[in-house]
Amino acid sequence: MKRLAAIALAALAVAGAAEAQPKWKSYSLVAVTIPGEPDDPSLAIFRATLSDIARKKDSDALQKLVARNFFWERDFGGGFDKKKSPFINFATAFGLAEANDDGWRSLAALADQMSGPHAKRKGVFCGPPEPKYNEKAFEKLLKDTNSDVFDWSYPAHAHVILREKGEPGSPEIAKLTAHYVFTELSARAQSFDVTKDWTQVITHEGKRGFVAPGELYTPLDPRVCYVKRNGNWQIAGYIGGGD
Repeated sequence: MKRLAAIALAALAVAGAAEAQPKWKSYSLVAVTIPGEPDDPSLAIFRATLSDIARKKDSDALQKLVARNFFWERDFGGGFDKKKSPFINFATAFGLAEANDDGWRSLAALADQMSGPHAKRKGVFCGPPEPKYNEKAFEKLLKDTNSDVFDWSYPAHAHVILREKGEPGSPEIAKLTAHYVFTELSARAQSFDVTKDWTQVITHEGKRGFVAPGELYTPLDPRVCYVKRNGNWQIAGYIGGGD
């Protein structure tokens, strides 16, 4: 079963995070830039079509959209089989054959995300967008806070609000800026679902609060990638989220 990255990564990291609460009172800011989607409205239309196909669980329609040279990055589980068809590999990546339909829901959710350029593949766009940041500064942040990449998220847009409680209408504590923010994995229940549950975070000033579902990204989120060939968009590949 393939879930959104933050769900899987939280399950992997929560045990270790629970053993040690942060010992720092503040941390350095590391800026994050989210690249914009290409100036081509046809991509948004294609993503909407893909989202609709996923919600209908239409395998026949989906199969026609997967590129022949489909790639799968961060395939840590070794699920990609070059002897199998691109569609079979794509279906394996998302677990589309599983009875619980989680894979179809994940695909629909990813298709709804705007996309940005792939860091290394020209003409390929992935959603959600891959973040840009100073890698050396981020590595220093991890070292200074004795943390892991699992512990950090960044706002999905410019208007993310940190609230006192994990519920709509709760008093506003701060507006998050375009920087990495510490995620309190130790505060999460094992049943935590990033698509439904509020995320507890600590700002660089030490303020604790909650962010609404879908308002944070992580550098390890899974991504669906697209490419335009002969005037038509296709699913170019998949970037795994710790699969």
